[in-house]
Amino acid sequence: MDLFKTLIELNNKIELEKISKEKYESDSDDDESEKEFIEDTRQKFINKYNKKNNRQFKISRFKDSK
Repeated sequence: MDLFKTLIELNNKIELEKISKEKYESDSDDDESEKEFIEDTRQKFINKYNKKNNRQFKISRFKDSK
């Protein structure tokens, strides 16, 4: 059960990192202070939503079509 819990936590963090990169995009022509600000904003986003009660799952149901 601990392995499952650890995998869920890791998956949640990875998904939050993906979302933060999509939400807070960085251009290649940004200067260093803008890049630091974007990275800081991304980290705040991840820390805000990386809580136990925010771990969400997609529920899928398989129905037989008869």
